[in-house]
Amino acid sequence: MSETRECPTTVDYTSLSTFLVCRKKYYWRIVRGIVGKKPPLAAEFGKCIHLALDVWHKERNIDKAIEAFCTTFVESPDDEKRTIAIGKKILSLYSEKYAHEGFKVLATEQEFNIPLPLPPFRLVGRIDKIIEWDGAIMVMDHKTTSRLGGEFFYKIKPNMQFDGYIYAARQIGYPKCTGILLDALLVAKGLVVPSQLSRLTPLARDMNFRTEADLVKYIKNVVSILHDLEECYKIDEWYENTESCCDFIECPYRRICKEDTDLHERIIAMDFKVEPWTPIKEKNGKV
Repeated sequence: MSETRECPTTVDYTSLSTFLVCRKKYYWRIVRGIVGKKPPLAAEFGKCIHLALDVWHKERNIDKAIEAFCTTFVESPDDEKRTIAIGKKILSLYSEKYAHEGFKVLATEQEFNIPLPLPPFRLVGRIDKIIEWDGAIMVMDHKTTSRLGGEFFYKIKPNMQFDGYIYAARQIGYPKCTGILLDALLVAKGLVVPSQLSRLTPLARDMNFRTEADLVKYIKNVVSILHDLEECYKIDEWYENTESCCDFIECPYRRICKEDTDLHERIIAMDFKVEPWTPIKEKNGKV
């Protein structure tokens, strides 16, 4: 028998994008609130780099930024790319390349909680930074990645996360916000090998702007997603998108979905824990 659950009225980028990627994945993470007992190191590394960058942009002191990273990140012997040494190198390279910024930081870790044009739904989240550059107001988003090539910046548009940030910034006091500055930082073992570093692009940025029509389309898309989401909660059916199970990286819930239904709860009890999704409290850069 299906269980009756109430559709949440606050949504964020992660919950919306997870629903689009795979409704079953949304069910496991957002509805059931389960996660692996060991947090993904990539997310932890990115979160700690974000924290250090906040310190850097506020104080322009690389020693304090590195200290913030080192005191929050715990490395694992299973991951050679995400280590204390590589994190320190990323931050040192960042402070050297961007020692003198052309923009002014207006807000850091700016939270938002705004109504959507489908009551009672509200959009919540956190913007890395809101900046002013040559009179233009933009949101700035930091991304750590192990694949930093020209194609990385294809994601700057279309991009539902960045559309939402710009839309939200306009609602919370920055009505002239029209753009996104995407700040990318490479995570690679070669960063700490001098002979390899010269062949890498450790840091890169790109910017893009949104028109009024772009933001109108974004809102229409979000409303359509919310209608589908309401229906899933109503009938309590969450179908799998098997094309996404190993798309780029393996879905953490694949080990559940690939087994018979009567084994699901046993696998969850062994390999997962309950950690309810509370987007406004998460600081992993993906809100």
